[in-house]
Amino acid sequence: MPLTAKERMKRYRDRLKEDPEKHESYLQKENARWKKRREEKKAPPLIGEMSKRDARTKRKYWKKEIKERRKKKADSYAMIRNASVLISPPSSPTHELEEEIGISPEVKRWRKRVRKDRSKCYTKIQKLEAELTQKTREADKYRKRYARLAKKMETKPERKFKYKLKLIFKEKGTRSKLKQQLMLQEIVANRIK
Repeated sequence: MPLTAKERMKRYRDRLKEDPEKHESYLQKENARWKKRREEKKAPPLIGEMSKRDARTKRKYWKKEIKERRKKKADSYAMIRNASVLISPPSSPTHELEEEIGISPEVKRWRKRVRKDRSKCYTKIQKLEAELTQKTREADKYRKRYARLAKKMETKPERKFKYKLKLIFKEKGTRSKLKQQLMLQEIVANRIK
């Protein structure tokens, strides 16, 4: 049977690897070819050479592609499993064998109940793990948000004051509150002096 292109190439590479000099020259040629292609702009640009926006879109595209590939793979495995179930012959009756062994109906019921409880526990664990990951993501989000706000506040005291003013002006009836707070601040400042 004739070899495929993939097999021929594999044999060729194996022969190259056996002779270190040939392998080294092969690697140098490949390196030179790559550099030439990079100079002629035939090879795709590296992530480090792209702008931040282009790099972000490229990574997004890669994520999407990987997700689709994994989904296709999982679907094909599921299809193979289903096909094997459909192709396999029907199972032989076991109740005669169980009677010979001496498995009572009570034991059967008990085993069935245990299996049912295990499956319930498994689904509950899956749900709880999914919920936990969601909650940890949420907690991380709020922790980061708090850290950003705290950093904003501690950098410059005048920023802190401006931020408080913004919060005050966002609320309804801010004029009266603002007057009260300014008066209180003035009274406290006078008493301190």
